[in-house]
Amino acid sequence: AYSLVYYSTDQVGNVESAKHEKFTVDATPPHTRHIVEGEFLGHFLSPRTVVSLTANDNLSGIASTYFAFDQDEARAYPGKLTGDAFGNLKDGRHELHYFSHDKVGNIEDVHTFVFWFDKMPPSVEIGIRGTTYIHSDTVFVAAGGSLSRKAADEALTGETVFFQIDGKAPAILSDA
Repeated sequence: AYSLVYYSTDQVGNVESAKHEKFTVDATPPHTRHIVEGEFLGHFLSPRTVVSLTANDNLSGIASTYFAFDQDEARAYPGKLTGDAFGNLKDGRHELHYFSHDKVGNIEDVHTFVFWFDKMPPSVEIGIRGTTYIHSDTVFVAAGGSLSRKAADEALTGETVFFQIDGKAPAILSDA
């Protein structure tokens, strides 16, 4: 912080009362960071993911924070980015660009968060290994038969397949 004292005089010796001003020079831009919450895995986000932008400026304070997806124009950050904000995004790779400026006009460099948006659920196919016989809508399986699975998710691997038989508790279907 600086303290400035100033006054004026004229040619005949009149002197005005001294005036005092205190000021701080703010030449530092703010810093903004993103926080990912909800349903996500690393950089894989779902429509149920929430992304928050938090800006800090230790001197003049934050004036505004802006964000944009991919090549869109930056717009004012409305608060947490939820499924509605992601609604127009297609499945796949995207970039979230964001930055803030403070109350004296310092603008930070644009930050970029690269993520994969995944709104499509995985799909699974179940097969029966072993001898089978189908009559009407009933499948008969010989003793020693087993279930096989083929699961797919375009974005992620390692999906889990659950099954239930006769209303019992769900169990995980393994590859074995």
